[in-house]
Amino acid sequence: MSSDFVGERTMNPETQSSLSQLESNNSNHLVESTTQQPKKKRQGPFRGPSRALKYKKLRSVQPGKVKVRIPAALGAIVGDRANQFVAECADWVKEICPLNVTSWNDMPEEATDRLYSRIKAKYDFSEADGTHIDKALRIQCSTLYRHRRERLKAAYFSKSRNLKEVERACPATIDLAQWRWLIYSYWNLPKQRERSEKNRANALSKKIRSACGAKSIARTIYELELEAEAGSNEREEENEATNASSSNATTSTTQANGDPMYLKLWEKTKRHKNGKFDDEAEIKYNEFKKLHEKEVGETGADNVSVDVAYEKVLGYRSGYARGLGKGHPVLSKDEKKGRAELEVTVVQLQNENNTMRAEFEHHKAETLRKENEAKKKQEELEQKLKLIMEKIGLESLT
Repeated sequence: MSSDFVGERTMNPETQSSLSQLESNNSNHLVESTTQQPKKKRQGPFRGPSRALKYKKLRSVQPGKVKVRIPAALGAIVGDRANQFVAECADWVKEICPLNVTSWNDMPEEATDRLYSRIKAKYDFSEADGTHIDKALRIQCSTLYRHRRERLKAAYFSKSRNLKEVERACPATIDLAQWRWLIYSYWNLPKQRERSEKNRANALSKKIRSACGAKSIARTIYELELEAEAGSNEREEENEATNASSSNATTSTTQANGDPMYLKLWEKTKRHKNGKFDDEAEIKYNEFKKLHEKEVGETGADNVSVDVAYEKVLGYRSGYARGLGKGHPVLSKDEKKGRAELEVTVVQLQNENNTMRAEFEHHKAETLRKENEAKKKQEELEQKLKLIMEKIGLESLT
């Protein structure tokens, strides 16, 4: 055989034809399977369970603390690392927190301390330092804990009428004693079943559905604020570059104002992909527009904040900012901060006062130290001068 044919193999024409036919059949079958089978819709309003594998790999490469933001004005995690934060917190809640407790308030202190210590060891909250951090972590972790139990109930308990079957279906990652407690001492209790039915009826009766998926309202507000800030900076740069006239500057300012933040937020979170609102959401949207037109007509500009606008249109509810998610600061009926937020503000002011007092004491001690050093040097100079004068006096007498 010639060396030109080394490494090449001739294929029987019948074999080649059969392989071609097989490939064609496989591709046709693949096309049919993909076209005939409808896409499975995600069950439930919550995201699926996360094992945070992507972020575990990232941690192995970048093991240091991750900087995140929890602004006091929003009360929840925002920014580029929000997905990582939520995914890892969900994984740690699953690892650390037992399932056999009635509610998050009954969680053993040992478990919550370990959980919060783990989070603070992995994340840097220095940019958003304040007492609101602990509250935000508590709300985030309790929500993830509740969602986990809801997913377990939907997957195992709600679909079966036989409790023994549910018990035998205990996931490998869950302690059997905790699983039995969930089944017999929590989910199967008449009081809990009644509460579950009420919650289900309330969920089905909701007239306004969210259109922003798993993304929190706080993150949506934060992104809208960044977009508005970027747009404002671009317009300022354009005005400076072109040296626009005063009339053009006035037009630009009017365009910069545009729709208020509360109107953009409602559209972002309630307008669905088909471009439509739910009926009730559209009614509220029109009320937001009327509020905007009224403010512009009466004062020439709309300076109403998101918090105040949402309270005016959606109504007041004690302890909860309607439409803005858990953790968002709550206004009182007179459109001022509520008691809880005022207490947080008082603590922050006290901390600032203590910091300033410590700095003052430090400066005071430093000033006193410098004064003592100056006094000591002056005494040394006076002593030297006295010695010199005595020496001069002795010499003049001889």
